Amino acid sequence: MPQVYAIIGKEAQRECTELEIDAFLERVGLCVSKRFDIVEEQDIATTVIHAARTKGEAQIQIEIRYTAGTDEYGKGIFDPSVEVQEALIDDIRRQFERHFKSLHRRVGRPSVWCKPYRGGAFHVDKF
Repeated sequence: MPQVYAIIGKEAQRECTELEIDAFLERVGLCVSKRFDIVEEQDIATTVIHAARTKGEAQIQIEIRYTAGTDEYGKGIFDPSVEVQEALIDDIRRQFERHFKSLHRRVGRPSVWCKPYRGGAFHVDKF
């Protein structure tokens, strides 16, 4: 299950409402589902953390976390290529520009990175 993990800095917290952040992150989840070819699974989790302090970081930081190397979806080994990850990052940055430009927000561009986890075990009961 990929997880959209967002860290929101204080300036971005002042400039954006929680509803605006949630709407943006919903779009991020759709980008992840599409690029990772798991639309039908509806298997994206989202976590938002409000940063107490940031230094030298973007005001909005997006991590796409996932367990790579398992046959999680019955399609073979799940391990998106670097090219797929880069295309996803581009998609997310475009969504950010569209979403926040229309709201005239000035929080700077987000940092976006994919974080595959390898060689670990994962288990969660369904909620």
